[in-house]
Amino acid sequence: MNNMKRYVIGLDFGTLSARGVLMDVSDGRVIAEASESYIHGVMDRTLPDGTPLPPEWALQDPSDYVAALDRVMPPLAEAAAGGEVIGIGVDTTTSTCTPLDAQGVPLSVRYPDRPHAYTVLWKHHAAGRQAVDFERAAREKHAPWLQYYGDTVNLEGFWPKLLQLYDEAPDLYAQADTYVDFPDLMVLYLTGRLTRSEMVLALKVYYSQGECPSREVLSAARPGFESALEKLRGDIVPASRPAGRLRDKLAARWGLNGGITVASGILDAHAGLLSAGVISPETCLAALGTSGCYICPAEKLVPVPGITGSLSRGLVNMPLYEAGQSCVGDGFAWFERQLVPDDVRVRAAEAGLGVQSYLTDLARKLAPGQTGLIALDWWNGNRSILNDASLTGLIIGLTLRTRPEEIYRAFLESAAFGARMIIENYQRHGVPVKRLVLGGGIPQKNTLLCQLYADVLHMECLVPDGGQSTAAGSAISAAIAAGAYPDEPAAVRAMVPERYTVYAPDPADGAVYDRLYAVYAELSAQYGQTARNAMRQLRQIQENP
Repeated sequence: MNNMKRYVIGLDFGTLSARGVLMDVSDGRVIAEASESYIHGVMDRTLPDGTPLPPEWALQDPSDYVAALDRVMPPLAEAAAGGEVIGIGVDTTTSTCTPLDAQGVPLSVRYPDRPHAYTVLWKHHAAGRQAVDFERAAREKHAPWLQYYGDTVNLEGFWPKLLQLYDEAPDLYAQADTYVDFPDLMVLYLTGRLTRSEMVLALKVYYSQGECPSREVLSAARPGFESALEKLRGDIVPASRPAGRLRDKLAARWGLNGGITVASGILDAHAGLLSAGVISPETCLAALGTSGCYICPAEKLVPVPGITGSLSRGLVNMPLYEAGQSCVGDGFAWFERQLVPDDVRVRAAEAGLGVQSYLTDLARKLAPGQTGLIALDWWNGNRSILNDASLTGLIIGLTLRTRPEEIYRAFLESAAFGARMIIENYQRHGVPVKRLVLGGGIPQKNTLLCQLYADVLHMECLVPDGGQSTAAGSAISAAIAAGAYPDEPAAVRAMVPERYTVYAPDPADGAVYDRLYAVYAELSAQYGQTARNAMRQLRQIQENP
């Protein structure tokens, strides 16, 4: 009888770093963790060689992902010594797209001074014209899939980015044998086999009823753009199914056993569904990191305006809906980096705390409404439910007496208000939500934000115990792909202990937040839903002084 321990590895590629966990297949116990930041991070000003980037660009160097893997994998392999790793799962940010040559090599290797050759990050906002044109083409051709993607084409998406490559760098477009989203890029690197994640196609490439957007839609967007369909080759693999085996040379380099199954890539926020145990309707997962993603399982698929996408079968074998905020943790980090006075930094250091932890402790002492401030969480545009990246952040109520912790609390509250707008939009259009599970890294660190969500939404909020939730979700997916469990519910029952910290809504605080939310909603309508507003005018003047 073989008593060797069996393990799975989950890999999570975020906006700024890669993380990995080694999990025991039998009970989901985390044996080891590792993480590594990307060398170049987010490139929004220059390329590595100093080539300047235009406004609204956000790129990454795909070589950073490989370098991070080479630091993350060896300690996980070392922790698995004496056992057998049977599967590797990968989740990533999506709408993070890379042009590859015929050998599967990113074009940036050959053209290090060409911006269009690099990976285009999800928060790249320079393809607005292409998004408008693609949406127009879809409407003209009465594309049936449009209603299941919020009735809009988001400029952060796959097709606007590929169309921008077609428009602005036709020589690189011609040399791009394939164009892949981030999960498929990493599975290709791990296995040497080009596959397409079915769930990524369904949510991000408008793959509906077994088909991508038609040649008619593509040619209506641009004459000749129907050639883009040729760049989508690769076998389509459902979530939690094998996409291939880990390449022998990588296994040897990292100290792993051979023959490891690599699962089809999945979306990072959706991986959190598995690790958080969200496998039933009426519960929404809020994956809160640099941005926010709100994923709802449901019993039926219906059109919902303003969302980013839906699919008839998600990770938990039922319809799923996705909506999001373009800026959550990114906004908090920007405030810390750019607007916190030096004396606050000094006091935080004296208290042995990070700046945000220190501000959180101060903000916790303030009562709802005490700051006299309210903010719109549009520092990186609005993804849901307005789908307008030209919108910008706003804070009103500032006076000469306003303190940094008051502004910081207004930032936290604005994230909760944005979440309420998304959840109420779900509820109005037939997607019931009765409780919220807060996943991602931020809820583990900021208990004040968790309580704000509960109070603002008048809803019980649960935070799963544990650390790397998305990487753990990928590990669970790998266990299924490797044959340890027949499906997601069985794997979740065995590998996810139901342990949560529960935040119950405070009715008195919630009553104050109802009044504040009414102001937030009024500002949202005023600045986000009028044909000509101050935010758009300022953006136009900035671009054309």
